[in-house]
Amino acid sequence: MASRGGRGDAGQRGGPVRIVGSGSAPPAPRSRDVAPGARLRKKSGGVLRAGCSISAKYACMADHAAVFPVRLMARVLRVSCSGYYASRHRPPSARAERDADLTTQIAVVHRVSRGTYGAPRVQEALQQAGERVSRKRVARLMYAATLVGKTSRRWRASSPSDPTAATPNVLARDFAPSTALNARWGADITYLHYDGGTAYLAVVQDLASRAIVGWALAPHLLTTLPAAALRRALLRPRLGRVLHHSDRGVQYVSAPLPGPARRARDHPESQRGRQLL
Repeated sequence: MASRGGRGDAGQRGGPVRIVGSGSAPPAPRSRDVAPGARLRKKSGGVLRAGCSISAKYACMADHAAVFPVRLMARVLRVSCSGYYASRHRPPSARAERDADLTTQIAVVHRVSRGTYGAPRVQEALQQAGERVSRKRVARLMYAATLVGKTSRRWRASSPSDPTAATPNVLARDFAPSTALNARWGADITYLHYDGGTAYLAVVQDLASRAIVGWALAPHLLTTLPAAALRRALLRPRLGRVLHHSDRGVQYVSAPLPGPARRARDHPESQRGRQLL
């Protein structure tokens, strides 16, 4: 029964709310080390879900024994204190010892593969070494050990499906060095992997001197990337008539060509050439 204090309650209006009832137990004392509003860690939220094993609950209690009272955690997780204390002195089961041994072997196989093997290939390697283990068990142990294999990136074609979108192969795959400088340019895009991600490099090369006459670097594959490389190449002094040769990548087919090269969009074939200037 709840009652709110009035004038007769210590002579104050609007006193504190008190919960009065038969058989109500006082709240459990809070540990000195627990800050107000403290909760279990987010990674321990799985122990509150239905179907969680008792061993996982005991492990969570052991991790937080220095923060929360054991009796409080046992009541919240609906386990017994005696069972928790018994589990602290109980030797590991045969299955737990087997999991620990398999985890060590899985880590070795994963390290030898340079972090590329996933659960199917790790299981195959273990079976070749004489270990009988299922793929699901390998996957579970790899997940517990935070071991993840690398997956190959799906290939995405960057060439247009419409052959008429490109221009004719004026160069005809004649990549032999010529005597005239800045008469034939070849252009392409490559990618560079680094710790922060992937960068894309567009280059324009003079086929006579093999010198890079223009380049652009960006974290994307937009059509402005090859256009920036070509714009830098066009800044070279004493340029005459130049053939710009590239593949049928969508960045080159639809690239907004800078300045005087904008008018040279003629001829369609597998690879294209553009007469610049």
